[in-house]
Amino acid sequence: MTQKDEGFRAEISRFSDQQTAWSDKAKALEQEKSSLLGIVSEKDKALAIQSEKIRALEVQLNAIDDVQQEIAPSTEELSQPHIRLPEMVEEWSEGELDVDARVQASQLGSRRTRNRVAEAFSSSHPGLKRLGQRNY
Repeated sequence: MTQKDEGFRAEISRFSDQQTAWSDKAKALEQEKSSLLGIVSEKDKALAIQSEKIRALEVQLNAIDDVQQEIAPSTEELSQPHIRLPEMVEEWSEGELDVDARVQASQLGSRRTRNRVAEAFSSSHPGLKRLGQRNY
């Protein structure tokens, strides 16, 4: 073998080693990419779940706003001083309500209004579910 042939073989061997190293690095990068895509995918799922929860809360908030507008203080029904629905809701949610809320709720006069109030608040305040229900 000539010196030139040995030089070519050494060069080919070096290129082959470099190609193997690049191939190994490419595989490692592919694995890292796959891992990162998995992490991103899981984060996307978590964000989608959070977005859905936010949408559900917005729907509840809109329902509460609708009920509040329906039972606004400007209506004749709620202008009576003995009806304290907002305070009742706050006291109930804080566990401070010491009177039978169904009796006070019955003073609202409208079963439909009582039921809508109960529906609007029951998901965030499970105890308020009783507010719109009466035992006949």
